[in-house]
Amino acid sequence: MASPGPDFVFPATTKVAKELNHRLAWNARKELFHHPDDNPLDGIELPPAREREMEISQLPESFLLPDGPASTSEEAVAEGPAA
Repeated sequence: MASPGPDFVFPATTKVAKELNHRLAWNARKELFHHPDDNPLDGIELPPAREREMEISQLPESFLLPDGPASTSEEAVAEGPAA
């Protein structure tokens, strides 16, 4: 569980295991599974289940227009986010 590149080995510690469990729990979308004899989520406050990944203001098809984005999209990008 590292950036793409050559594999490497490092000593496993309790601290590393807790960090990995925390990252996995916080990046889960709906469910977590673990052995019933273990409690890897001890001390980790879980966020609520995600109901959606992202929200967009227009249909995804409009991002794929052959002539590029609509002029209103270009203006919004040029102006930046609303203050």
